[in-house]
Amino acid sequence: MSNILSTRFRFTARRTRLLVGGVAVLAVVGGVGAAQAAVPAKPKAVTACYKANGHLRIIDTGSQHCFPKETRVSWNAKGKTGARGLRGLRGLTGASGADGKDGVDGVDGAAGADGLMGLPGLMGLTGLTGADGKDGLPGETGATGETGPAGPTGETGATGETGPAGPTGETGPMGPQGEQGEKGDTGAKGEQGEKGDTGAKGDKGDKGAPGADSTVPGPAGAPGASGTTGATVVTNSSNSATVTVACPSGKVAVGGGAKGGSSKSIRGSFPTVSGSSPTGWTAIFSGANSGNTVYVICAN
Repeated sequence: MSNILSTRFRFTARRTRLLVGGVAVLAVVGGVGAAQAAVPAKPKAVTACYKANGHLRIIDTGSQHCFPKETRVSWNAKGKTGARGLRGLRGLTGASGADGKDGVDGVDGAAGADGLMGLPGLMGLTGLTGADGKDGLPGETGATGETGPAGPTGETGATGETGPAGPTGETGPMGPQGEQGEKGDTGAKGEQGEKGDTGAKGDKGDKGAPGADSTVPGPAGAPGASGTTGATVVTNSSNSATVTVACPSGKVAVGGGAKGGSSKSIRGSFPTVSGSSPTGWTAIFSGANSGNTVYVICAN
């Protein structure tokens, strides 16, 4: 990294050495001049180019040189150490001061504030709803037994003998309807037939409709893990477009953020991961600025 020097000064009638920003500048007889250059941070010697009009500029000999109308001059960046001054006389011993009075007992300090409460543990997951029990399969319908044979019909009363048919006479007028004959006796009930063999197994019935939603809540989820403790905030500011801040050893990052300096916007903000553990926070800004700041929240 180089120091950038820029200064204006009035020359005197003799050579004078000026110290500006930690680097010696040689003023040469003339009018008003200026010096500007980039030199190493800790040079052993300073090199400059001088023009007749009084203009003097310091150069980096590793990458710059004097022009044809300039004269190259150089001098040591640091002068020799001066001789050590004489040791001063020892002062007279002062009179002993009077014993001071005992001070008043100090008031007991106030009790320290309670530590921050640990973050609450995450809520346990809701237990799964128990599945509805399946409907039992319907029982098979037994086959219908065969119909027993019909019982014998009761005997019909004997019909009287029919007389021989006479010759057909002319058709006479229709006579009145005769009386209805008496109903014959009901025949005896036949014996019940034997039970038929069991029929073949029927096809499986269709799947029953889904059962209604259960109104009984599922079992409670397991308790959530304990919240984090010992939270601290660590910050880091750097004149860079990418700034990173790390948690102290033994802590992990649980959150973080960033703030851009001098109109610098934040392009990205994310945790820094080592292995599988977040150990810090990183932010990317729209440009370098000394006000670019990143912070991380660390916990045990």
